[in-house]
Amino acid sequence: MQSNNIFRIGTAYDLTKVVGSSYFIALALANGIGMLINSKFGIFDFLLLIAVAMPLVINRNWFYQFFGFTNVLLWLVLAVAVVSKIRVMETTDFLIGLGLSLSSIAFGLVLIYSGMYGQSRN
Repeated sequence: MQSNNIFRIGTAYDLTKVVGSSYFIALALANGIGMLINSKFGIFDFLLLIAVAMPLVINRNWFYQFFGFTNVLLWLVLAVAVVSKIRVMETTDFLIGLGLSLSSIAFGLVLIYSGMYGQSRN
């Protein structure tokens, strides 16, 4: 009987994979804690926590690339939406939103990089 290697749970992680994934896990945890404080924690927040932990659980290069590419596109759209609000550029909300978007794009690119190369180059 042959085992299914698509969903392989492994313990050998590259540093770039752990750093890239832990950033998105920290964002999801911060969202969950904020929702718990406001008493609005729902099933979506629980599913978000599971979804961001999936790259570390599955531990396949193609999944890191998919997750990183999806996050880069999502945060790029959000960065464009933040920048399009030109009249509120003076506020701290603009700087926080732009900084969060740019850092998320950077960590998404780290995930794409870690999925492209094997453990020897990470």
